[in-house]
Amino acid sequence: MVRQSCQWGVVVGALLAAQSILAAGIDGHVVDGDDAPLAGALITLIRADALYSETVYSDNKGRFHLDTALEGKLTLRARAPRFADAQQTVDLKTKRSANATFAMRRLTSPNELSDGLTGSAQFKRLKFKSETQREDFQNDCLSCHQIGNERTRKAAPKEYWQATVERMLGYVGSNNPETLAEYVELLSKAFDGKPYIVEQSTDVAPEMLRAKITEWKLPGALIAHDGEVNPKDGRFYLVDGDAVFITDPVANRTETVPVPAMGVPLGGNFPAMGLPIPIGMNQSRHGMHSLQYGPDGRFYITSALGGTITSFDPASREFKDYSVGGGALWPHTLRFDRKGRAWYTLAVSNHVSMIDPATGGPHTAHTTSPVPFLAIDPDGDRPLRSGGALCDVGPTVLQLLGLERPSEMTGMDLRERKAAAVRA
Repeated sequence: MVRQSCQWGVVVGALLAAQSILAAGIDGHVVDGDDAPLAGALITLIRADALYSETVYSDNKGRFHLDTALEGKLTLRARAPRFADAQQTVDLKTKRSANATFAMRRLTSPNELSDGLTGSAQFKRLKFKSETQREDFQNDCLSCHQIGNERTRKAAPKEYWQATVERMLGYVGSNNPETLAEYVELLSKAFDGKPYIVEQSTDVAPEMLRAKITEWKLPGALIAHDGEVNPKDGRFYLVDGDAVFITDPVANRTETVPVPAMGVPLGGNFPAMGLPIPIGMNQSRHGMHSLQYGPDGRFYITSALGGTITSFDPASREFKDYSVGGGALWPHTLRFDRKGRAWYTLAVSNHVSMIDPATGGPHTAHTTSPVPFLAIDPDGDRPLRSGGALCDVGPTVLQLLGLERPSEMTGMDLRERKAAAVRA
């Protein structure tokens, strides 16, 4: 429920092919305190600038081999569940190999064992009264952020959880006081600062032993979403905050392209609408969230904070903003249909909208901006009132048909009231 401020980058999964020219290799062995082999330990080689790394797993005999093109003094790190992390420096010279052995220290203190658990294991601290409550909680509170990681499992007073849950439930349009109170009680009791000990499965799948993981950190990023590969240049494109990150998987370098202000103030459109700026985003204008490669070769980006759709030309580095309009809040996820139109959700204001790149603006049939409404009224003399909304359409149609508006409908008849007859 709290935005994580960890500087993670792109993680490209297992079974990547080795680079075409590998200058060196590292062979090694991982054992525990009794000199028994450790299978499934992660062995990570980290470049000097800490922005690039390569990882392999130790096999059933604790052995590992890592081919790499990296050179010079590098950090080699070993990790294994229920063991303390270990690292050492290796010096790789061109066309040379290195050897490394790790003797891992088993964790014994309750705090160390608890801190070594994954967020999903810590989530089991929450004692739900029913399966339905667990499902509702996951839907309300886990759609974006993990519960149980280092940031969200810290002990905090009920007042902290009250403010946090109110904010998060507000994002999904829920204001049920009973639900709010239940969630606050759940979280404050579960995360009390005491260690949590549970046995977590750490089976080693055969596929892991053949895998190689390559990671590129994005400098300055907090949470980067929805990576896309540009088919024209083979690079990875991601967005976060007010920047586009372009990673070259051959050169293993990331370029950061700042997004210009384009008239958007700090905090985006939230201050102008009288709304508090989302936590941790006071210094952002756009709050880039998601991007999609478009049929015209540009990337289209949802600017969650700024309330716009932004296009980015990877060739010219040109940005262009398109206003969403209306009271729409938090453009979230965008996808193109077969006709080349971009559909996107608006997470906070609960809309679905569209932009048509062919016209360069919102699609007039599907927009959050004001749209015309025509009614063929049999009375013939009742103009439409001003200030109408979409919720008024249903009640108006029912009234035209001579049917009563049900109490569940919050809208009103769009036609002006008839003047009362004056008796002579």
